[in-house]
Amino acid sequence: MNTNLKTITVVQTPAAGQILRAHLESAGIDAFLADEATGGMAWHLNQAIGGIKLQVRPEDVEQARTILQEEEQGSPEDPADDLTPTEAEALALRAFRSAFLGLLLEPLALYSLWLVIRVAGTGDTGQPGVRGKVAAALVLDAVTVVMMGALLFLWLS
Repeated sequence: MNTNLKTITVVQTPAAGQILRAHLESAGIDAFLADEATGGMAWHLNQAIGGIKLQVRPEDVEQARTILQEEEQGSPEDPADDLTPTEAEALALRAFRSAFLGLLLEPLALYSLWLVIRVAGTGDTGQPGVRGKVAAALVLDAVTVVMMGALLFLWLS
């Protein structure tokens, strides 16, 4: 083990350490993860061993810290911003989940139908994810209505 290495940050999971190490190595800085194996196999001991340490050579410390700060701040064109669901997507997902649960709890089918109407009101139904969830919700709602009708028929006869 090289004792000349300097710890620049501490992480709690091996995956987080590997991501940071990959960023540094893509910039040409050799980076090492101390206690990675222990942190991965005995994760409950991470606090006791002080976490998984990301280490670099002393001459690379300033450049590595700069790269990690830039990574922490993120770029303005962060692709994670595109993952926020639209109102129609969120309503369609709730409608599908309600329709699925409506197979067991029939009143949820009515709630699901109301959500489908709200999705239609957004005017954003052209997205493939929205269309698929709304169609599945409508099919599940139809099955629930048929089941409710059959049970009502059996109960009345």
